[in-house]
Amino acid sequence: MTGTRRPSLPSLGTVLLGLALGVLAPACIDLKPKEGPQIRWINLGDLEPDGSTELAPPEQPRLQIERVEVSDGVTDQLATRRTEFEVTYDELVRWVEPVEDVVLRALEAELFRSRGFLRATTPPRRRLRVSVIAFEETYVPRHEAIVRLGVRLVDPSRDESLLDRIIEGRQSIDGDDPALVAQAMTGALRSVVTELSDLVATR
Repeated sequence: MTGTRRPSLPSLGTVLLGLALGVLAPACIDLKPKEGPQIRWINLGDLEPDGSTELAPPEQPRLQIERVEVSDGVTDQLATRRTEFEVTYDELVRWVEPVEDVVLRALEAELFRSRGFLRATTPPRRRLRVSVIAFEETYVPRHEAIVRLGVRLVDPSRDESLLDRIIEGRQSIDGDDPALVAQAMTGALRSVVTELSDLVATR
């Protein structure tokens, strides 16, 4: 009498392999990385003066921009002041150039190319030291761009500080787009460096 052959059961290894493939198969479908939010890089507009400022008098002492520094609160991220006590930083909106480089470029354009001060690196010369205190968008009390500089002008020959003050420029912002913030920041920086050059010319 011929008996019926019982079907063989899969081995333990075969079962485990099947389970592993079943788990990995859906994961393989999602291996392609998803694109995250894109960083928006913004820069200031033309910082060259419009030629409306008066030239420095011929007897004006020679001038050196000794350094431009930034405070710890000024970074490459767009800073937004929400209240008097709160500033937020946007990781997805960043300045193309370091802020200190932008401010230095604006100062050089205004003082040396527009105002006509003589650039100097050796004595006798007056030394200008600038600190960027604020470079931010603000909603306090209204939507504006703010540039705030601490400025010190020193005459080493007389061991005298000729100018030591904080200068601030503001420009209204007409919308929330970062490009509009950059446009307003350009105007605020221009107003600051123009006021600074007026002060330097009278010292």
